[in-house]
Amino acid sequence: MPVFDATALPRFLEPDARAPLDPATNEPAIRAKARLDCPVETLDAQGTGPGPPEGEAR
Repeated sequence: MPVFDATALPRFLEPDARAPLDPATNEPAIRAKARLDCPVETLDAQGTGPGPPEGEAR
């Protein structure tokens, strides 16, 4: 099961959002958009949609 953390949320809500800062360099993360686009496109092609974490599904 694919999992995205909260750092991916701005990209889902606003695709043109600025990249998060890399804590090691304090610079924008390299290829942040491409890193999220690839798994999202793969999941979309598989017909897998977003949902609640397994422990929270009721």
